[in-house]
Formats: sequence, structure tokens, C-alpha cells
Amino acid sequence: MLRTISLIILILINFIPLYSQLYDATPCSFGNRNNSSNSNLESLTSNNLKKFDLWEQSGKDYPNYYSNWTSSILKPEGVPPKKQISFNIDGLGKETVYTKEYISYTCKYSPAAAFDNNTGTAWSEGVEGDGIGKYIFAKIDITKPIKIWNGFGKNENLYYKNNRVKDSTIYIFVSKCNSHADNARAYHNFFFIDKFRFTLQDLNSFQEIKVPNSISEYFKKIHNEAQDSKECGNESNYTSFIAIQIDSVYKGSSYSDTLITEIKN
Repeated sequence: MLRTISLIILILINFIPLYSQLYDATPCSFGNRNNSSNSNLESLTSNNLKKFDLWEQSGKDYPNYYSNWTSSILKPEGVPPKKQISFNIDGLGKETVYTKEYISYTCKYSPAAAFDNNTGTAWSEGVEGDGIGKYIFAKIDITKPIKIWNGFGKNENLYYKNNRVKDSTIYIFVSKCNSHADNARAYHNFFFIDKFRFTLQDLNSFQEIKVPNSISEYFKKIHNEAQDSKECGNESNYTSFIAIQIDSVYKGSSYSDTLITEIKN
């Protein structure tokens, strides 16, 4: 009996560290995400918000959580790294997972690249042409100044070779509730507030997006009123999001990909 217990303990000692390190991320999908429930912003504002949610990673190893923060992602160039690894776990058999390097490769131009405080990376739409109508979500406090770095800010050469957003429609959404998982936070119970048109400057540095006062003041009002709400359990945590839709572009000299380097407060 003692021998059996000792054997079980030995198996657990070796298994738990391996199991805890299992990497379960999935690749980002490229091109036009027409099959997603949020492929069209106008449709989303009126019909599809009941089942709509957004996930953000807690660390840096799960950029794939941002896949549905956009309607399109550019396929990376170059040879992809090793896709998967397999190994055996005693008592469970063979396990196959994606490598972190492959996930990072597929998500190179995902929305995660616009939230990493790195001007050497950028989100890019991934459809033929200029990406008109494509968009990116960002979790932003609309009561504070919003900073955006238009285009591909890695260097001047890449900035002018690629498209930059010119005219945009900016949609304002609010999540009433959020919940936390092991590697991510989920935002749900969304509703749409308003939208406005905004023209970005052709400027390879940060510039400010100005949210109309009527919109930001309305958000302050409903946010304050929500503090006594029990809709999400003990408290409601209203979180504001913007979705920037590409309406026109400053044309790149070499490529038709439209990029945004950073979006933040």
C-alpha cells in the first residue's frame, strides 16, 4: 500500500510541472474574417452584441486572444517556425501543442501588436486592396486623451511604403461586465453608444483622437450610475472600447497594407 502511494506521489511530482507548462494557445487566422460574428461594425451595433465578447491576454504568451478584436489580419512574410511539438505524459498518452514561436509568428500583425508599447510592431489588415471597411478594437478610457500612432512606425521607410489611415469612423462600445480566466480576461455584456468621423494626420508619431464631449460625458454618467448595479454580481465594471474603421487611406509608395502601430491612453 505504501509503495503504491509513493508511486502515485512520484507520478504527480513529475506530471504537475509538465502539465502546468502545457501551452494551449491557438494560431491567429489571416485575411478576411467574414465568418466571425463581428465582421461588420454596423451589423454588430444593431444585431450581434448579445453573444459578442472580447478576450485580452494577461501576459505576453497569448496574443491569439486578440484575434477577434479585428475583422482582418495580415499573413506574415517569411518561413514560419516549427508549428507543433508532441510529447508523452505518463498515464495520459501523447499531447500535441502549438509552439510559442509559431503562435507569435501567426499573430505578428494582430491587434496585440497595437497594444504592446512597441513602435516597431503594428496591426495590419490583411485583405486585397486598401482594407476599406476593416477595423480594430481597442480597450480605451474615452474620458482620457487617446493616443494613436498611424501607419507602420518602425522607421520612416516602412511608414511611407505602406498605407496609413486617413478618414475613419470611430465606434464607441461599452462592456458592462468582465471575468478573469487563467491567462486572459473576458469582456462581455456589450452595448453600443455612438460613433463619429475622424481624420488622422499623415504623421509618423503619436497624435490625439478627440472624442466628442457629448459622448465622453454620457459615458461618465452611465459609468457612475452603474456602480450600484448588481447586473454583474457584486458590482458592474463599465469598460469603454473604441473600434477604428478604415474609410480612406494615405497611399503607400510600395504596398497596399494599411497599418496602425499603437493605440493607447
